[in-house]
Amino acid sequence: MSRQMSRHHFTLGCGLLAVTFLAGCGMNRHPGNPPEPTTRPKATDIDPAQATPDYWYDKPAVASASFKDFYKLFNAAERVARNHYFQIDQRDPRTGLLITTPETTKQFFEIWRNDSGTAMGTLMSSLATHRRTLRYEFVHNPDNTYTVSPKVLVERYSTQGQRVTNSAQAGLAFTPAAEESDPNYQHYPWDAYYWYPVGRDTALEKKIAHSIQSRLK
Repeated sequence: MSRQMSRHHFTLGCGLLAVTFLAGCGMNRHPGNPPEPTTRPKATDIDPAQATPDYWYDKPAVASASFKDFYKLFNAAERVARNHYFQIDQRDPRTGLLITTPETTKQFFEIWRNDSGTAMGTLMSSLATHRRTLRYEFVHNPDNTYTVSPKVLVERYSTQGQRVTNSAQAGLAFTPAAEESDPNYQHYPWDAYYWYPVGRDTALEKKIAHSIQSRLK
């Protein structure tokens, strides 16, 4: 009798497990229920306001350079930007703005470049892809002089890797074409690759301000 009861319980347990498994599979195959990601889509978990360039640009400048002639100050700032391997993107003396294009930051072996303020910044750009954008802000002072404040925004690159199911696909793991090969990609709420701000390079800002001021002596 006990042997029959044990066999009955075993059969019942196997049946319940089979029903649960089949029900779960059916839910996953339902077109209205795309698979949910198991990890956070963003590389950071911070206040969304901090993930915008304006948040960092609005912070006070840590260094500046001043001169009585606006155009000499403006031209000196432009020359210093080029000397630090930045390319000019927006040049507007009327509004007092001079902005460069985002440039990928040097790595440890690029000793001829000087677009990183510290050795730690260079190390971080060697371990992960970073880029920097130089923004000059010019103001007219009450004593009829002009001041320029450099601000260097640092951004980090993030990419959403593709799903890899065999060794032949290993080379495609981190390509930005996941939306073309993954039918479920359209359900994901984030981009395949993007840049997000991580702070300002204040050390580089101080070096740039010093270089500008030294040119005006």
